[in-house]
Amino acid sequence: MKKVLVVDLPGVGLRLTEERLVMASRGRREEVPISDLEEVRISPRVSLSSDVLISLMEKGVLVTLVDEKGDPRGIVVVPTFGGTVRTRREQLLSYYDKRGLKLAKSFVEAATLFRTWVLRKLSISRPEKSEKLLSLKEDVESVVPSIRALDGSNVDEVRGELMALEGTASSKYFEALSLVISGEFFSGTRTRRPPRDPLNAAISYGNSLIYTETLKCIIFSGLDPFAGFLHVDRPGRFSLALDLAEEFIVYASHWPVITLFSKRMIGREDFRGSPETGVYLNYEGREKVFRAVSSTLTRHVSYRGKKWRLRDLMLLRARNVVTFVRGESDYEVLVPWE
Repeated sequence: MKKVLVVDLPGVGLRLTEERLVMASRGRREEVPISDLEEVRISPRVSLSSDVLISLMEKGVLVTLVDEKGDPRGIVVVPTFGGTVRTRREQLLSYYDKRGLKLAKSFVEAATLFRTWVLRKLSISRPEKSEKLLSLKEDVESVVPSIRALDGSNVDEVRGELMALEGTASSKYFEALSLVISGEFFSGTRTRRPPRDPLNAAISYGNSLIYTETLKCIIFSGLDPFAGFLHVDRPGRFSLALDLAEEFIVYASHWPVITLFSKRMIGREDFRGSPETGVYLNYEGREKVFRAVSSTLTRHVSYRGKKWRLRDLMLLRARNVVTFVRGESDYEVLVPWE
């Protein structure tokens, strides 16, 4: 199985030696056969030449450029990637009719259902807190009928209501997490830009890994990554990648991160900063979250009567968006598989 290589240590230089990618820094050297690579993910302050980029492209290796938080800032792909003109035309047109509304509602409903899945799992493993956890699970679940009932001629007409419902479900979900994650690591609410505690820092980094995965799937499917439905347009924002990520971040990011904290596999030594200036993962902490999320992405789950590697299911869902906007299929809400 080909792998994703993350190069995020400042000062590393990348070069090629025959059919191998060489990483060198301060007397350290590591080589990886290019044939083993699916993607190379490059953080700031890593140096490489255009020759390296061209060689990786020619061999079908995706190159993703991410910022210090792990959020994707660009992708280098071969020119053969990309969709038909019709797909992108239909994607843009669907924003203005009920197709865009259905997609936006589906993304939010899936995220909500997976939140209830997490709370159910936590209630089983923590019987002493199960009553409160199940009560909050029901609060989250109660939002689903309201999501389904929203109607309009396009997503713009109901986006405010839809985002409010999503916010309500998210608030109850994170309230429930405060029952199982120590106050040393979690302040009880979701915080971003900057995250104010270790759990939020780890979740933000995990989410960025899923965001990068869905961005790849969208590009491979021929969709325009900037033209989303749930997330509004903003310069430099891959809105559709954020949309599709809603279906996967709870299972593929939150759950492995929660597991790391629950099993004490991650601790204060894996973070830097303060609540006032922002709390962030250090290099060792990023490695732990990356391994946990990557392991989840290779897990096989049941979908439509078949077993799918989660990373492959992401691509399938992106292709479902394509066939839906083209009028060739319906788009069903993704529901928990366990």
